[in-house]
Amino acid sequence: MKKITLLTVAFISAFSMSMNAQTTLFSDDFNDLDISDWTVYDEDGDTFNWSVVQIEDDAGAPVNTPVLRSASWTTDGVSSIPLTPDNYIVSPSIDLTAEDGTNTITLNWDVSAADAAYADENYTVYVATGNQVTDLTASSVSFNELVTDNGPGGSSNIYTKSLDITSFAGQTVHVGFRHHNVSDEFTIEIDNVSVTSDSSLNTKNFESISFSHFINDGSLYIESDFQLENINIYNIIGKQVSNEVLSGTNASINLSSLQSGVYLAKIEVEGVSKSFKFIKS
Repeated sequence: MKKITLLTVAFISAFSMSMNAQTTLFSDDFNDLDISDWTVYDEDGDTFNWSVVQIEDDAGAPVNTPVLRSASWTTDGVSSIPLTPDNYIVSPSIDLTAEDGTNTITLNWDVSAADAAYADENYTVYVATGNQVTDLTASSVSFNELVTDNGPGGSSNIYTKSLDITSFAGQTVHVGFRHHNVSDEFTIEIDNVSVTSDSSLNTKNFESISFSHFINDGSLYIESDFQLENINIYNIIGKQVSNEVLSGTNASINLSSLQSGVYLAKIEVEGVSKSFKFIKS
């Protein structure tokens, strides 16, 4: 007989309501032009590093609001000088000790590259419990991209990004931005860094919603009396490893691409979100 893990979850509502709660645990929009509480590391040693600036147009008028900036190119007024940055800027401590993992904790930031013609700026975001370079690079939670992975660059094209850091619930963390592995482009800008804790509950005008899940033959099976909408699966460090849109009242999720271990699934049934853990053997 095959081993089957079964869990039934019931949501009971005696009334109809909608509640969405978001708490901001940390934010910095750099509008005060002060980054004295952030730590910078000039790992390439060229004296060019992250700074906070107000971008201006040719007439001296402000463009958007102040931002963090790091450069991969400069000039002495006569010659073009390519730079090969390896620049870090690390946030002050962000207290997540009041979080128990029930809510989704999200790191948010805006990113842009000022010159659309030279926008292939490479950067990495790290989240770690320490603020040293070695702490950041050893962290298993990070995100890397070129600015142009999002579309065309330029100061008018600012992209909002996010990273799930729920795995750090109950701890104190630092966020680090690294500008590296690029040369002779122009500049990268970071703005509006925040960490939020989100809980959402939508209850319907019915007595109960229930669903069950079980694992058999390498698949996660979900059954419900109501419409299944979607499922997100995260590994133990909070990285999303699967996302599927669901339909109907039954679903089968193939887990063959996942390694053995513990995972967190977040499922929506009729607009109600619920998370549960399961083990892939």
